[in-house]
Amino acid sequence: MIGFSRAYANGKVMLVTLLSSVCLLLPVASLAKDESTTPHWSFELKIGKFESALEDWDTYYDETPSLLKVGWSYKIFRPLEIGLSLGRMTTNGIGNLPIQGSIGGDVDFTLVPVNISLLYRFVFHENQLLVPYVGGGWTRVYYRQETGGGNKFEGSHDGHHIKSGIQILLDSFDKRSARNLQQKVGIKNTYLFLEAQSIEAKKSGIDLGGGSIFLGLLMEY
Repeated sequence: MIGFSRAYANGKVMLVTLLSSVCLLLPVASLAKDESTTPHWSFELKIGKFESALEDWDTYYDETPSLLKVGWSYKIFRPLEIGLSLGRMTTNGIGNLPIQGSIGGDVDFTLVPVNISLLYRFVFHENQLLVPYVGGGWTRVYYRQETGGGNKFEGSHDGHHIKSGIQILLDSFDKRSARNLQQKVGIKNTYLFLEAQSIEAKKSGIDLGGGSIFLGLLMEY
């Protein structure tokens, strides 16, 4: 857990530093006005490691379970997007139920974070190789605990999230495949991205949030 915490903190510092550096180096150019080439929607799929903010998490559950997320965004204008994302994290534990404050034997624990975000991408032209971004917004985290004895506890907490990252335009590395994707299925740009995200969702002293570092794929259409 300590190792991942350091990696997560270092990852956030790296992303912020990279974001600042790239913004200084990027050319300030006008965005393309051609509606036939400018995308309006995007879809993303990402997976990362989740470090829970629950106390004693590593005592009772897997230290860094995987969190899978999918998301859709609409571009209000080229750099600014509003988006919805859904995630799922499932892990196993034994002994204590941190949410309920009781002993529960074998435990299956599931988190489903739902985010509504505003995201700003520092994109200045359509063929830009590196695109830094920052964002944040409202979050609701749903949870479910099931014990080996058949007991089930469910609920949800409201909160907020922040995120930052950098996207790498894959079209630049294989222009022929990029043209085929655009002509056949309407995908105009494809990005690989690295993202750091933090969720805070507290209620009655219990925080269902946590930190994650994601690797993902984004397609604009």
